[in-house]
Amino acid sequence: MTAQEPDRFREFFDDAFGFGYTGSPETVRAMCLFSHPDMRWGMLLGCETGYITGYPDNMLMFLATYVGASMKEMQADKGDDPDMQRHIAQPMTKLIERSTLPHGTALFLTKNMDKEQRQATLDLVLRHAARAKNPKVIEALLEAGANPNTMGGIAVKYAFDTPQDLQSLRALHKAGAKFLAAAGAFSLPETELRALDLRLTQEETTAKADTFKKQADELTGKVDALKKELDTRPKPPETPPPPPPPAPPTP
Repeated sequence: MTAQEPDRFREFFDDAFGFGYTGSPETVRAMCLFSHPDMRWGMLLGCETGYITGYPDNMLMFLATYVGASMKEMQADKGDDPDMQRHIAQPMTKLIERSTLPHGTALFLTKNMDKEQRQATLDLVLRHAARAKNPKVIEALLEAGANPNTMGGIAVKYAFDTPQDLQSLRALHKAGAKFLAAAGAFSLPETELRALDLRLTQEETTAKADTFKKQADELTGKVDALKKELDTRPKPPETPPPPPPPAPPTP
């Protein structure tokens, strides 16, 4: 590499960043499909910056375009494909993590995709988040519609692997993850997973009962307050009975 080449590369990278940040969605789509990987990466960083600063269109276009061109690779990715990590999982994870409404952000980022693409994207990012043991993102993705049993329960496997991520396992279980099926698919210790499955089921049952009791107590409190208010209101004066009708005339 000559002395001028690093500067030239930096210039190309800055141009790509600018296209992602302030370029048109059509330009982003074309570069996503046809540009050099380094140019695509620079453009993606520009799209992220635009999203963060209030201009989301290019980020949505990049994700929808990349997903549309990569469905086969996405469906084969167990959460360890570096290209899927770099272009889909990493940027989505970053934006979900910094959001005050994480599941809403997950849905918004996939809003330009069709139903199949959206599901594949949520499931892919779930696999990557489980492998990284990131419970906040896992919870957001599950709430947005990710499949807790994606790839036979691989998210359960990743969350169960040492060091065990109990918060993620709780979220997966609550969303309907089949722990015993995952144990069979990935040769996990069935006895431990069965015990964990039972424990989390009991926790969820107790939490539902506590929530119901709290709601019932709140309703009882409102009824008691209303009764008290009615009891303290002044009663309206009693209306005297009407006078008897006059006696009929004597014949």
